[in-house]
Amino acid sequence: MAKYYYVNKKTGRSAIHRVHTADCPLLAPLEERFFLGTFYSQLDAVKQARKYYLRAEICESCGQRPLKKPSMKKSALPAAPLLSC
Repeated sequence: MAKYYYVNKKTGRSAIHRVHTADCPLLAPLEERFFLGTFYSQLDAVKQARKYYLRAEICESCGQRPLKKPSMKKSALPAAPLLSC
């Protein structure tokens, strides 16, 4: 589903302009943000923001984090030896 994306006009201490979705709790007030457009991908929104601000990144709060791979738990039973013919 497409989302509305905004970029902060002002930077924080890191001098990075943050890209937010419309429902992000850290979204700047209306006068301190710029509407980027509607995008299906966060990467596309960041690419658009970098046309205006070279140092633009997705907000940590609304950014997708990679899913953790499930750990492989060892079986309680030892592996059976392979028998050859």
